[in-house]
Amino acid sequence: MKAAKVLIVGAGPCGVLLSHYLLRRGNYKIDIYDRHSDPRTISFSKYRAYPITLSERGLRALREIDGLEEVLKAQGVEITGTIFHIKNGKSKFVSKKKPLIGIDRTALVINLLEQLTEKFDESQLSIHFNSKCTQVDLKAKTVTFENEITEELIVNYDLLIGADGCGSVVRKHLLKTEGFECEQNYVRSQYKTVFL
Repeated sequence: MKAAKVLIVGAGPCGVLLSHYLLRRGNYKIDIYDRHSDPRTISFSKYRAYPITLSERGLRALREIDGLEEVLKAQGVEITGTIFHIKNGKSKFVSKKKPLIGIDRTALVINLLEQLTEKFDESQLSIHFNSKCTQVDLKAKTVTFENEITEELIVNYDLLIGADGCGSVVRKHLLKTEGFECEQNYVRSQYKTVFL
């Protein structure tokens, strides 16, 4: 049986973790495309810093990757509660029943990518950075990307997975499909990452 060609748009935590799970099942050829540069090649001072808080559910998903939980706990910070500073000057503390692990999103992605590329070879996995998704044709099963080398690249797929974040181009094209609905809500609070 021929391996199904899976196209994942987005090489963030969700897209890379899903690649681990699919490739472990076998019979998949994974192509991952992401609009950003490879985070493994960017100096610390230039990469985007976003905190991610991993609950027990997130940690359970990551435990399936041998040794990853220990690395994340060593790089992350255990969180037993959160303080929200409200505009009026007051603060609100919310305690957690089970500790969470706070980690930089880029550090999480780097760890997931390193594990992925160590375990699976090019016959199963291909990762393309600096490739911006511009068009999705659901009927033809193709996705168009723009990158720095070629003006336009059209990629076909058997299964398309949109893991391209809150401004998802894949979702935007799915919304044009009859019967597909989506609701977006925005959180009004803001986070700031400070490295000490």
